[in-house]
Order: sequence, then C-alpha cells, then structure tokens
Amino acid sequence: MTMANQQPLSLRDVLDLFKAIRQDDPEFPSQQIHALLFIASKGETSVQEVGEAVGFGRSAASRIVWVLYNRHGFVKITEDGLDRRIKRVSLTEKGKRFVHRVLTSTNPSL
Repeated sequence: MTMANQQPLSLRDVLDLFKAIRQDDPEFPSQQIHALLFIASKGETSVQEVGEAVGFGRSAASRIVWVLYNRHGFVKITEDGLDRRIKRVSLTEKGKRFVHRVLTSTNPSL
C-alpha cells in the first residue's frame, strides 16, 4: 500500500495526519513523521531522497531512518542492487498498517 496511487493530499489532510500520528505518540518528532509519510508515498526510496524531502543532509536523514527502523519497526533498509553505498528504504508491514490506520482515521473513505 502506498499513497502514490491515490489523489494528492491536501494541506488539511497532511495536518490531520500529523495530528493523528501525534495522538498515537505525542513524542513522535515531526521530522520522523515527514520522513515516514514521504517513504509511504514513494513505496521505496533512498535515504538521500528522504533527506532531500525532509530538508536534511544524508547523515541526519540516516539517523531519522534508523529511528524509524530501530525504535518503531516501520521501515526496512536494504542495499541498492547496483550500488551497495546506497541504502533503499521502504515500509514494513507494521509501517504499512500504521500509515493505513492513520490515513483511515483521518479519512474513513480510504
């Protein structure tokens, strides 16, 4: 499940998603929320692309992705098949369920 094949989210939808995630975990940092939603929208992406989307360099993006992986179990990290230096990131089943739950809590028609 990705958000990529759905209609673009409005600003109101994005704010509702942030609010719903914060209700689930009040300490969930906004950078991690942004990264999680970006990964969900792409299906699979690189750590560098996450950094560009969130507005951080590669090392900060790596830390954000590591927390989503290690603390929450929402993402999996794999090496790129062509270049082992590139780390690919995608949602785990737990991450997909979490994003789906949040999306449906803010928009029951999904």
